[in-house]
Amino acid sequence: MPFTWRPRTAGYLSYTLRFPDGTRHHGKGDYSRAKQSAREHGYEVAETDIDWTSADSHREAFEAFKDEHERLEADGGKENEDNHNRINSPGGKKYEEQDR
Repeated sequence: MPFTWRPRTAGYLSYTLRFPDGTRHHGKGDYSRAKQSAREHGYEVAETDIDWTSADSHREAFEAFKDEHERLEADGGKENEDNHNRINSPGGKKYEEQDR
């Protein structure tokens, strides 16, 4: 099922790409980075295949890393074979630092 597309904006984003074969990739970056990530995994994706959350300030960029971490963990982590993520998000470390 496609995601509901929200108008893209400049700034920092966390995103989930959903590919036609049912696999996914979770990342952080702007819209062009999301599209680049899809191409790096051998896909072209439509705007409706990208679910993202925007952050407009540098402080919110920190939150975007944490959101990327939450997206990946909620989807079974890097261990889930349906995820193209092969490393954990840096947002996990940011959570650890914040809890100290």
